[in-house]
Amino acid sequence: MILQGRTVLITGGGSGIGAEMATLFAKNGASVVISGRRIAALEQVAATSDAIRAITADVTDEISVKHLFQSAGHVDIVIANAGDSESAPFHKTTLDAWHRMMNVNLTGVFLTLREGLTQMTGWGRLISVASTAGLKGYSCRALLRRQTWRHWSDPRPRARGRDQKHHRQCPLPRVHGYGHDRTINSKHHGKNWHG
Repeated sequence: MILQGRTVLITGGGSGIGAEMATLFAKNGASVVISGRRIAALEQVAATSDAIRAITADVTDEISVKHLFQSAGHVDIVIANAGDSESAPFHKTTLDAWHRMMNVNLTGVFLTLREGLTQMTGWGRLISVASTAGLKGYSCRALLRRQTWRHWSDPRPRARGRDQKHHRQCPLPRVHGYGHDRTINSKHHGKNWHG
């Protein structure tokens, strides 16, 4: 993919895989906008390249997400990377913890990708980063596993015996003029598959 002239927006870009993606996209010629709630972490990543700029945003807040895209300007690639994980055995998980996780890991992805799509013209990519907890169980991560499995897993049992890759790409339907030059992708940190 040629990244020169493309703009990439990455939520959760102040640390971890979000910061790594921002750096790699910038090194390969893209202009990058990173967002998150912690301005100090965002500015530290943005300081590594003139091609990276930081905008604070809360993906759980619809107005904040709209403001993020207004401030970013036109973007070609939107990566919903912001995520949250709280550790507790399932029977000790509080309803408040459940709501916090759902707000970031599901509502945040929805708001980010929806707003990204509405501002796209022509070619574009919507990418969601999901946890490997959707693929395998981890001690005290019942909430994260349930959310990622329900939201991102292939509905076909074990991908009908195909190579178990966990990368999903599907063309957007021709609705409201979106056409087939945009895709929605789901990317797990571990193995990948094409659906």
